[in-house]
Amino acid sequence: MTTPTYDEVLRLANLLPARERERLARNISAALSLRDSSTKTHSIREFRGCGKEMWRAMDVDEYLRQERDDWDGSKR
Repeated sequence: MTTPTYDEVLRLANLLPARERERLARNISAALSLRDSSTKTHSIREFRGCGKEMWRAMDVDEYLRQERDDWDGSKR
């Protein structure tokens, strides 16, 4: 048996009565949402604490001074 093409499936779906088309659409939608929910989504909150080791050894005031100097092109 060969896999039907999209156009073949669409043609057959259009032959169904309206109630059956609606049922088919619900089943396809449910199948797609199940597949999508299996992929893990991430939250921005997962990044909390990333890179904190880098900042431990850094003088924040000195870092900000250097950044501000770079922004306006001046060196103090």
